[in-house]
Amino acid sequence: MIATNKYERMMLIQAVFVCGAIEIQIICFSFLSKLVVKLADREVEILVNIFINCY
Repeated sequence: MIATNKYERMMLIQAVFVCGAIEIQIICFSFLSKLVVKLADREVEILVNIFINCY
């Protein structure tokens, strides 16, 4: 029973890290890319789209 609780806790910690990474990816690619395009010229939009499509 104790070993099962340990593995369940480890699985929950792993799920937190995975979900956190997905959230950070969404924030970076959705919002920060639009901010970069607004701050820079229109030519940067092409580079940002290429970068986003690589992931």
